[in-house]
Amino acid sequence: MKREDALRGEQVKFLYRHLPTALIINVLLSAIVVAVQSEVVEASLRFGWLAVFYSILAVRVVDAASLVPRRFRFRV
Repeated sequence: MKREDALRGEQVKFLYRHLPTALIINVLLSAIVVAVQSEVVEASLRFGWLAVFYSILAVRVVDAASLVPRRFRFRV
């Protein structure tokens, strides 16, 4: 059981370590999708979808920031 717990812990660390990259890629890919769909989908639907997507992304960023240990946070 300890080996499984250690493995799970390393998997979680790996996921959170790469979370900022994943969030940035999500922003770029969603913008690309909106640009590509410009000739097929009307603007109000595209930008509505983009607003919903960015709202969910903002929640993910806040959630990720709350999980970062204090020693890694930026000081203002």
